[in-house]
Amino acid sequence: GTSNMEGASLAWSVVEELLFRKCFTIFATHFVQLCELEYMYANVKNQHFVVNSNTDGLQYMYKLNEGSSHVEH
Repeated sequence: GTSNMEGASLAWSVVEELLFRKCFTIFATHFVQLCELEYMYANVKNQHFVVNSNTDGLQYMYKLNEGSSHVEH
């Protein structure tokens, strides 16, 4: 197993390699650190699925929005 920081570092490296190779890619991850790549590379866009959080838990809305999402749960 890897730590959270090791996993994020590996994912970051993979994304940078894909950018270098100019691949069109959809990269899904739970590493919020990767959201910073949008500010470093003009061809990176962050998107997320809308989630509502309430006392019953998480409700997935299946709606794709631009930008990053930070859901407290």
